[in-house]
Amino acid sequence: MAKHFEPRRVLKQISKALLREFFQRRGELSDLPWDTLTESDKVDVVYEAWYRLPDVRRRQTQLIFQDLVELADDRGMKVLAEEIQANCPHRQWELIACSSRLNKAVWFYLNLPEAFERAALFARADALSAGRYAVRRNSLPRQLLNVTPKTTRALERALHDYYWPNEMRGRHCHVVHYQRAGGSQYFFAYLDDWPDSRLVFEDNGDLEPRCERYAFSVLFVACPQDGCLEMVAKGGRAVQYPLQQAFCKSVLGLDIAPADPLRPEYQLQQVLDPEFRYPTEPGDCVARVRLSRIRLEPVSLSRKVIFHELKFSPKVQRTDWLHVIQRELDGHGMTASEVVVKQASFQLVFVDRAVAGARTLTFTVCLPNTCDLKSKPDNVREIGERCLQRWGMINV
Repeated sequence: MAKHFEPRRVLKQISKALLREFFQRRGELSDLPWDTLTESDKVDVVYEAWYRLPDVRRRQTQLIFQDLVELADDRGMKVLAEEIQANCPHRQWELIACSSRLNKAVWFYLNLPEAFERAALFARADALSAGRYAVRRNSLPRQLLNVTPKTTRALERALHDYYWPNEMRGRHCHVVHYQRAGGSQYFFAYLDDWPDSRLVFEDNGDLEPRCERYAFSVLFVACPQDGCLEMVAKGGRAVQYPLQQAFCKSVLGLDIAPADPLRPEYQLQQVLDPEFRYPTEPGDCVARVRLSRIRLEPVSLSRKVIFHELKFSPKVQRTDWLHVIQRELDGHGMTASEVVVKQASFQLVFVDRAVAGARTLTFTVCLPNTCDLKSKPDNVREIGERCLQRWGMINV
């Protein structure tokens, strides 16, 4: 999910020196009194000058700044560090010296433009890999992978041969390959989508319908050293195996059998433990944890017991929901050891204004391997995943 872009806030977080260099390299805003501008008044002055740029130039800088914002998080910083260590380790100290994440991203853009483009791609790929459409399989043989133009053309044909006859899209396909530090091979496939008509503003301000064939993408990440393949593609299980098959045949020269995607397995019995306290990390700024819903099932299938789904209001405390659960068990003459927590919904309540754009996070875990955290924004999804790890509820 793209981050919200606020131009004034972005300008405030970038140092005057880096802003000056950024615009001067583009031949813009050279008439500003940069030498006398203070950090406190730079935002309004630079914003007004940026606002007055010709439309094309202004849009170009908006796109660049949006890329910079996307890289100014934990995932982006990790990718930038990886790229600079792999390509010019002697300049790491300059990156470290930058005072903020956004300053680091701007410095990287100005000084290592080619590495910046790769880093932006890898950061987007990492975000996709953490999303709901990512699947992974570990059943491939470990082998060296020599990628040539012939390899990418073969993958283009294979993807065309799947999408065009089956979905009437993907007639045209372009694959871009990158090798990441560490050996992982990234294949970004871009295919033409179904025609779509959208309202767009022309340069003269007129609002006009425009019919275009936009591109959609499929991502493959092959880790030959681990024998695993990760794929991100919309369409669910119906497309997962055919696309994995197309990749393995065209790139690896392998015929593969269907395999269930690897997912983490969950276990939720901690919910029934009266001593369990739902620990969190201080940096996540979680004020309290709530259980909002729970569903139980008997361990033994011979027990013909149907439990009601239990729901709890925001005012219910931990001791109260434990009492409600115990009453439900007592009503069926059962103990906690005789049931399994099949599904549970949790709510994290954050410290006021501590987490950007969120006061709470509610997510549901269902055994054996379903969780809706992937559909949440990155900043809160990562907190939820850390909580599940800390609570011992994930068995990868």
